Amino acid sequence: SIQHLITTGRTEEAERYIAKFSKLMRMVLENAEKNSVSLDKELEMLKLYLELESIRMSENFTYEIHVDESLRDENIKVPTLLIQPFAENAIRHGLASKKDNRKLMINIKTANNMLLCTIEDNGIGRANSAALNNRKDHQSKAVKMINERLNMIRQQTRVKSTGIETIDLYDTNQQPAGTRVVIQLPISSRA
Repeated sequence: SIQHLITTGRTEEAERYIAKFSKLMRMVLENAEKNSVSLDKELEMLKLYLELESIRMSENFTYEIHVDESLRDENIKVPTLLIQPFAENAIRHGLASKKDNRKLMINIKTANNMLLCTIEDNGIGRANSAALNNRKDHQSKAVKMINERLNMIRQQTRVKSTGIETIDLYDTNQQPAGTRVVIQLPISSRA
């Protein structure tokens, strides 16, 4: 991405990208060995990542992060890099192959003592992405690791709804219209 920005004469964007990338790498390295981080730290890393992707994709890509007001003052802990791998999958597999109107929505709220993180894209859908990339049941290592961590939390807390749900979205003509991932995590757990 940096090389592309430089070779296309977008040096100011390349400089911004390098600064944001180095900050993101520092944060990832600082938190890599931690089992959990504050939701604020997680969102800070996520925002940096999305800013980098926004610079890289430059056109027709927007994202929004909505956090429930009730979570603003709480010190909620979440597994490190809980949301970013799903945002990355949405961008790389759902949105990158789409030509225009690429949107990523992230909503974080609480319900019934659970933290609900929803990552939704309006991309080409999992089936189309798998066909384009000649993959069938591919699961990223990061998603596998998150599943394992959530399974441990489910066992420790005995909250059965802890986990990840992936929902394929369709338009009115039953054509793939994106993917929604919902992560559920007990608020009371200290991940």
